[in-house]
Amino acid sequence: ACESFSYGEVEDYTVNVTTGAQSYAFRDDANATPIGNEPPTQISLYPVPADSYIQVDVLNGTKECAVSIYNIQGSLVKVVEMFGNSREINVSELPAGSYILSVEDEKGTITKQFVKK
Repeated sequence: ACESFSYGEVEDYTVNVTTGAQSYAFRDDANATPIGNEPPTQISLYPVPADSYIQVDVLNGTKECAVSIYNIQGSLVKVVEMFGNSREINVSELPAGSYILSVEDEKGTITKQFVKK
């Protein structure tokens, strides 16, 4: 339990959806755990705060993945494909504020938060 009240409690859960022999999991990069014998995918995002561009580096993951950016209200504002280990993404058209960057590969989805100046 994460917290207890006089009535009820709050708990955190992880849901793994599996299809055949492959496993997929939603996880925060800070709490990533390996699926099977493979090391978890990790992402590096900089600079934070960002001005016009952000650099996204993927470690231990696929070389092809989708990168999605959501505003703080949860609306999808930008999607780009990533081929290779790194990608520079132009965020100059986004208004200043907080955003969630989501990288989805064959192992699952990893999210990071960043601030746009």
